[in-house]
Amino acid sequence: MKVLGKILKYILILIVVLAIAAYALPRQRHVDRSINIDASAENILPYLTNLKTFNEWSPWAPIDPEGTTYAYSGPESGVGASVKWASDNPEVGSGKQTITSVSQSKVTSDLDFGPQGTAQAYFMLAPAAQGTNVTWGFDTDMGGNPIGRWMGLFMDKWVGGSYEQGLNNLKTLVEKNMQTNTAQKIQTDIQAPAAAKKPKELSIHGDTRIDNYFWLRDDDRKDPEVLAYLEKENAYFEAKTAHTKDLQETIFQEIVGRIKQDDSSVPVKVDDYWYYTRYEEGQDYAIYARKKGSMESTEEVMLDANALAKPHDYYNIGNWEVTDNHKTLAYAEDTVSRRQYDIKFKDLESGANLPGKISNTSGAMAWSADGKYLFYVKKDETTLLPFQLWRHQLGTDIAKDVMIYEEKDNTYYTTVYRGKSDDYIYLVMGSTVADEVHVLPAAKPLEDFQVFLPRERDHEYSVE
Repeated sequence: MKVLGKILKYILILIVVLAIAAYALPRQRHVDRSINIDASAENILPYLTNLKTFNEWSPWAPIDPEGTTYAYSGPESGVGASVKWASDNPEVGSGKQTITSVSQSKVTSDLDFGPQGTAQAYFMLAPAAQGTNVTWGFDTDMGGNPIGRWMGLFMDKWVGGSYEQGLNNLKTLVEKNMQTNTAQKIQTDIQAPAAAKKPKELSIHGDTRIDNYFWLRDDDRKDPEVLAYLEKENAYFEAKTAHTKDLQETIFQEIVGRIKQDDSSVPVKVDDYWYYTRYEEGQDYAIYARKKGSMESTEEVMLDANALAKPHDYYNIGNWEVTDNHKTLAYAEDTVSRRQYDIKFKDLESGANLPGKISNTSGAMAWSADGKYLFYVKKDETTLLPFQLWRHQLGTDIAKDVMIYEEKDNTYYTTVYRGKSDDYIYLVMGSTVADEVHVLPAAKPLEDFQVFLPRERDHEYSVE
């Protein structure tokens, strides 16, 4: 009992000492933090004088966003604007803030924390080398309570950290909005480019007209004047839409987020092979692959469009066909975004590409049954209309390819394909109101195509 009594005595003495020492501690406590913001005081003040926008950068708003309630009173902003907040989260608590003064260089507020006391907060704005230096300050009276004075020792740590976070949030918000406003001003001020008028007389069907902008037609995409004008149009578009960059990225990410990035097609069995395409996460293009025997077999990648696309600004595989013996692949690729496909050949046994390529095709193609001949469609180099059927013998000079058919009516589109039975190759000419199909046995590639049914206006048909 004597030991316990001594302990209580020492505790009492310690309490008395601490209580007496507390009165030696400062009663007034001050905390402040500063930051440079790349904006004028005029542009920063609205974020400080409107309490409804405070939560856009407040360090406390994210702590309890669902559980905190806010009640606003007084004017929208400026002197007299007031907000009451309440939260069960002790890091947020409850209280009231009222703006008491506003000038170009200072904003002051009264803070009432109920039983916990009152305080004054302020923002000081001073010109800086670049932008404005913003100081967020806090002053409070810890009163005569010894416990309160001892707690004052930790005030800088407790409040200062939150003030630092809040000022960083404010800086980010203001500077981001300043960039947006600048972009909006630029896109408002910039003038739309105006194409020069160069009258050209055009006559057809006994009618003559003047086209002031015919000079903008540049089928080769090489005219310096046309390209320079298009660059101006692109720059105008970029300036006009600069303020939507963040929104564009948000929408893009939302779209990407809804796409299964590691998707694959349903495998298709052809003889002893399973053919399919698949995508890998983070990649833009498909991988064309096959497996022999079963889907549990080792994968054989025929084409990796991701690797093939690397040297190009644009890349698209429009079509691909494998010979009946599954040894040779023909594939059509477009690297200029005009649906002008180059057909290339690949030896699937060695994995090596064969020499040569067939240029300016529509991508339509069909192998003969023996895999020695490929039928393909060429385009008109000016109009890009598919109009000629050619035959290529594998392993020979492409310059020696044979033209099988040429469509003279430019209202018809020409294509070629192998039927589902694999027994026939179909040459098809189609227009808006009529079709004509020519047929060739796939096993007899050197014979002539036969007309299935001559074209007749208002008669559309297909053969399979």
